[in-house]
Amino acid sequence: MKFVLKYKYYYILLTLSLSIVACDSGDIYEETTFKNEGIKCNTSIIFKNISSWPIDYQVAIAAYKKEEAIPSISKAIGKPSIGDTTHIELTGIPFDTDRISISILNKSRKSVTDLYSHSIQPKEIESQISSLGLLSIDLLDFTRVQNQFFANCINCHGGSSYAAADLNLTEGYSYNALVNVNSKIVNEKKLVTAGIESESFILDVLAHSSDNISYNHTNVSFNSQEEDVKLLKLWINSLK
Repeated sequence: MKFVLKYKYYYILLTLSLSIVACDSGDIYEETTFKNEGIKCNTSIIFKNISSWPIDYQVAIAAYKKEEAIPSISKAIGKPSIGDTTHIELTGIPFDTDRISISILNKSRKSVTDLYSHSIQPKEIESQISSLGLLSIDLLDFTRVQNQFFANCINCHGGSSYAAADLNLTEGYSYNALVNVNSKIVNEKKLVTAGIESESFILDVLAHSSDNISYNHTNVSFNSQEEDVKLLKLWINSLK
């Protein structure tokens, strides 16, 4: 009788021990898997023309799935001081990410423009690490001006089969159509006079300050009209 009780006692202890070991092993495995989920991206950035740093928009490092304009994950970048290098890291980037960009986002988190873009490579998915290295980004690059400002104009100026005032402001055409091109309305002014905002007729148009302008452009819908016009002025003054 004693032998039977002793056998049952050891059997119960052995069963409990195996149960505890199995539970501990499972918990550790799940926790480790969760912590390693996603790609990690790091970069350092030197921003140029800090005076054009957006206020109503957000500069961010952002990860996008294919053909999507709203990032699946992003992290805001604070305004640096002139000459500073910004170091930033984004973790938990989904494996189905198509690109990682330094973007300007509007209040709806939709991308207005990419200041820099990097396509994710298979080896980065495998290693779960992506490094963009040291970047130099000009905040007055014309691509930003096109996407943040002129993209609001193309419904009338070249976005369809018609370009109002014979002025095409679509991508690839706008720069040559504006910079140092004579106005057809005011002879003594150019549409954009490089380096001089006060002599650029485009700003007269936006302010509707000439009687010869038939359409009131003060009602044009911008994401942020005051800041978008400020960007245009800064860009004009930076031209040589």
